[in-house]
Amino acid sequence: MNKNLISIIVPMHNNSQESIRRLSRSINRQSLTQLEVVLIDDASEISLINNIDIFFNPYIKIVKYRFKENMGAGAARAKGIELASGFLIAMHDSDDFWKKDKLKKQVEEMKEFKSDIVTTDHIRINANGKKFIKTPSLSKGCFKIKNPVVNSSAVIKAEVAKKELYPLIRRRQDYAYWAMLANKKYNFHNVKEYLVYYDASKNDTLSRKWYVKNIYYNFLAHRFAGQNFVFSIFFVIANVLERVFRR
Repeated sequence: MNKNLISIIVPMHNNSQESIRRLSRSINRQSLTQLEVVLIDDASEISLINNIDIFFNPYIKIVKYRFKENMGAGAARAKGIELASGFLIAMHDSDDFWKKDKLKKQVEEMKEFKSDIVTTDHIRINANGKKFIKTPSLSKGCFKIKNPVVNSSAVIKAEVAKKELYPLIRRRQDYAYWAMLANKKYNFHNVKEYLVYYDASKNDTLSRKWYVKNIYYNFLAHRFAGQNFVFSIFFVIANVLERVFRR
């Protein structure tokens, strides 16, 4: 494990060249330069991963892996964590974007607050292009109702990420992972500055059928996180009610 290197895990599936350019701009502009990008292609129909190195600064280490079959984002992140060689692991979904001091400020506050996982405030961009500044609540019990962590905002110690297996469920695997770590009493900290642009446009246009299926995956997430059957059902119902009243 390289004690100066930060590994950035990026799951990919059918990405356009433009989305790859945007991803590379997000990473290339970081003020910290000892970076490793672990790109996991989840069996794209037309894969651009072989020639992707040209988009990144030459000092950035590139690690590439391609699944032969579509395995889902959970499996892609799990493989990325396995291949990562840095002392810290940062999650970066390919449709989101970082501000230039994002990683630098997280490393500083991780040391200051002796945290295992550090997130940041983020700007949520919806399907209409409207932007909302969001501050995640990381108070005790916050993960029981919903997932407060935007995946692209999270940096985690590699020793924790490699010890605690990433869930392989098709959806809500990020919720399951962060909730599980919270239940195991790992220390979360949030940088109170918006350093991530989170593209929520796809979520805003999803069908009602998708949300019905998501209820099942929320149940699986709670079970993975360590809740028993009864409490998992209770928290799923609470999440549905929270969404209804929020509207």
